[in-house]
Amino acid sequence: MERASFEALLGQCSKTKALLRGRKAHEKLKAHGFHHETYMGNLLVQMYGSCGAPQDAALVFDSIAQRNVFSWNNLLAAYTHSWNLREADIIFRKMAQHSLVTYSTMITVKARAGSLEESRDLFDHLPESSLSSSTTMMITYGKKGNTSDAKQIFHATKNRDVVAWNAMLSALTQNEELEDAKLFLQRMPFYNVVTWTAIISGYIYSGNIGHAKAYFDNMPERSTITWNLMISAYAQCGDSCQCRRLFDKMPGRTAESWNSAMQALAKAGSVEEVAKMFELMPERDIVSWNVMLLASKQLKNAESLFASMPPGRDVVSGNIMLGAYAKAGRMDLADSFFARMPQHSSVSWNEMIQASAQLSDASYSSLLFAMIPERTVVTWTALLCLYAQNRCVEDARFFVFDKMPQRNLVTWNSMVAAYAQLGNPAEALELFKSMDLEGITPNEITFSTAIDACTTLHWFELGRIIHYDIVAAGVEPDAFLATALVSLYGRAGSLSTARALFERNPNKVVGSWNAMITSYADNGLAGEALELFSAMQIHGVDPDHVTFKSVLSACSHAGLLLHGVVNFGSIEMDFGVMRTGDHYECVIDLLSRSGMLQQAEELVAKMPFEPGCSAWRILLAACKSHGDAKRGEYLGKQVLELDEDGSSASPYIVLSSIHSQSAEVDRGLLETCSCE
Repeated sequence: MERASFEALLGQCSKTKALLRGRKAHEKLKAHGFHHETYMGNLLVQMYGSCGAPQDAALVFDSIAQRNVFSWNNLLAAYTHSWNLREADIIFRKMAQHSLVTYSTMITVKARAGSLEESRDLFDHLPESSLSSSTTMMITYGKKGNTSDAKQIFHATKNRDVVAWNAMLSALTQNEELEDAKLFLQRMPFYNVVTWTAIISGYIYSGNIGHAKAYFDNMPERSTITWNLMISAYAQCGDSCQCRRLFDKMPGRTAESWNSAMQALAKAGSVEEVAKMFELMPERDIVSWNVMLLASKQLKNAESLFASMPPGRDVVSGNIMLGAYAKAGRMDLADSFFARMPQHSSVSWNEMIQASAQLSDASYSSLLFAMIPERTVVTWTALLCLYAQNRCVEDARFFVFDKMPQRNLVTWNSMVAAYAQLGNPAEALELFKSMDLEGITPNEITFSTAIDACTTLHWFELGRIIHYDIVAAGVEPDAFLATALVSLYGRAGSLSTARALFERNPNKVVGSWNAMITSYADNGLAGEALELFSAMQIHGVDPDHVTFKSVLSACSHAGLLLHGVVNFGSIEMDFGVMRTGDHYECVIDLLSRSGMLQQAEELVAKMPFEPGCSAWRILLAACKSHGDAKRGEYLGKQVLELDEDGSSASPYIVLSSIHSQSAEVDRGLLETCSCE
């Protein structure tokens, strides 16, 4: 073979990473005596480096009689290609001279390894400006969130090409500096498909799919990557219709396109559609099988599908099955399957802990937690939630939260919520205040929990301060936070502020309406409460049991007998809501206040469940108000029988008062008779 033939063969081996073929070519080179030549030796070093064999590259390098800068650069590239940075550093220090390629190689590998300071130091020692190194540094700074240094390098770079412009644009979009990115895009002298993809991805990651779609529609030419990006975006936000529409329009679908469309349909609960797409796929990969597995609603279907999967099932497949067993409440099968898994990821352990948490099996969860080889913040948080679920809030705090090596926002929210919901709202607020000291930024969930705690404690001034912080932080309240704020101001009596917040909420849920209706009811504004109740129905929002409790309470306190009775009748007949004890007690109170004690007593007797003490107490108090001693004596006995432990003195006091009133009436009658 001639030199030209060897050169072509080695070049092809480098491109295809054909190591065995390359070694055979090396043997033939030796037979022809070409291997000691510098040029052929450099090609061999390059080939072995491309094939991931740096030790072979080093042996060839050592055999080259007259090495040049290309020999050293090829050897350096061989070790950086295999991520052997320690050996690469040694080679770099041994080199007598460093070319631009040498520096570019080291800057790139250091940047990709996350060693920003080292890559910047190398960049600052470049013998001359390098467009590729400048681009690498811009990309690195963008990934690290440092757009100011990326801009500095960009402005100092001469003869910028489209790759450099795209690198700077990507740095801005990755850090959600979208206004700057938009202006930067307008300044760009030339675009390519990467440019459009960068701006589209920026808007997608910031949650603004509408803007992303507008740029996508204006693209002169779309790549498969951009199509997949948009399909995946709609899949993630659950818009299966738009996702499917784009998928159907896509000219050249890849496995990723099919998988994204299937994920969107699975998220929307369209299991049959997912199955149809799965059958139509020209080529399935492991992700396709996992999406299908995740979409399976029935445990039997999931087990059957898992068993029919081709070789190559990964740990994700196993984790999905663990989740399926957990949802079905089959901890025994989950435990057995977990033991048979060839490998476990942190997700596998988390699935097991969460599965045992659903069954409130704290002891088993603690045992699993102790066995985990590597605990993540998700694992710690899962255990914390388990303790909270079992109402062991102090154990959650001292044995989990305080011992965590690292906490994220979900951990803080879980701990704050545990205190707030399990009877210690004051401690919840103390923990909320300490978040700022640890540099944790609250979100809508955190603020909502804190506002609810303030409402419970009647700490209205603190609630207003937190509301100010929400506005100052630029947090846009979601439906739950907006509802919490309405409840806070409603309970504080600031009804105009509560109503303004209610009206400003664009995403009102049933809880939002309930909060405002309850605020009116608690402040004695029955007319406003009933008016809002009517508006709620006009807006197509179905009331729930909480709505009716507030409406009936408003009617009771205002003495609106007809409204109260009509609404009580409509609870089950018109709205299909099950009546609760609270509903009955509100109407019993309404009838009692109206002097209709006989009807109130009959309603107690007709309750579909055993009436509690509170229902009889309402009637007993009404007997005192209306002077019905005979009924009061009978009802008093009912209350005393239910209150066997004598925990409340109120029935005795009311009975005594009724007897006293009765005695006074009797004396008055006797005196009248004596006079006659």
